[in-house]
Amino acid sequence: MRIIFVLLLSFTVTLAAQNKLKTTANENGSVSTTVKESSENLKVDFVGILYGDRALYRVDYRNYSKYGYLDESGDVVIEARFSAAGDFSEGLAKVQGGGFSLGESVFRWGYIDSNGALVIGHGYDAAGDFSEGLAYVGIKSGWFFNRKMRFGYIDKSGRLQIECQFDHAGYFTEGVAPVRKGKKRGYINPAGDFVIEPRFDYANCFSDSLAAVRLDNSFGFIDHSGQFVIEPKFSQVRDFSEGRALVEVNSLWGFIDRSGELVIPAVYSWALSFDDGYARVWKNDEPLWIDLTGNEVSGDKPR
Repeated sequence: MRIIFVLLLSFTVTLAAQNKLKTTANENGSVSTTVKESSENLKVDFVGILYGDRALYRVDYRNYSKYGYLDESGDVVIEARFSAAGDFSEGLAKVQGGGFSLGESVFRWGYIDSNGALVIGHGYDAAGDFSEGLAYVGIKSGWFFNRKMRFGYIDKSGRLQIECQFDHAGYFTEGVAPVRKGKKRGYINPAGDFVIEPRFDYANCFSDSLAAVRLDNSFGFIDHSGQFVIEPKFSQVRDFSEGRALVEVNSLWGFIDRSGELVIPAVYSWALSFDDGYARVWKNDEPLWIDLTGNEVSGDKPR
């Protein structure tokens, strides 16, 4: 996965006819970013990570933010015309607005394909990315101050596969999705049936066959049967990745293995999850890399 880097400063952007974004370093160490798309001067204040072959970018247009997409070469392939947008996932991206029809709501969500064509109309008050062929969507109902959001799931054709019946919804991973009904959360399958009954105060998506859940203000991890593999005893946790999960102990962060044993001591002020065998950590405000055994390396990420 490639990343297009842009410092989040407030870049002056000249838009002209080549549909291109270029980033160059100036003598004073600042970065100039140029997108060529029209004759107006705009500001690019964000360029995201490349997902598939599209990366989200944002411009400041007459004191409003507009979103569009670049390809892996930095070419503008979908011009910045959306009032809000998400990353591409499974070939589709959620967007608000875009000028597809007269009278469309700039506050409702639809989905575009990688060419910028609207393939699922702006019919939703909330929307998530597609995962395992489904995306959660939210629709408000009721009158004025009594309007309530209910969540269900659509497929990539826009068909509602699971009726809007939940008070909150998450992504499908490993065949199940966390949802909230009332005050408690559980997990449903793609048919919309509960496979783990709602009994948790918080429930995250499954990762590495385990999911983080909260009971009585403490986090632990369950398996697909809904049973605790790691009992709830942590104040904060992150998902498992590469057999390790971040946990907070006495306001510092370390890593546990799948048995719940603290295999990398909680000595870090902040940390990110493992990716390709290494995790980014901060110790006394110094950024470091660690491997899966906890060996620390300064400087660039080891290869």
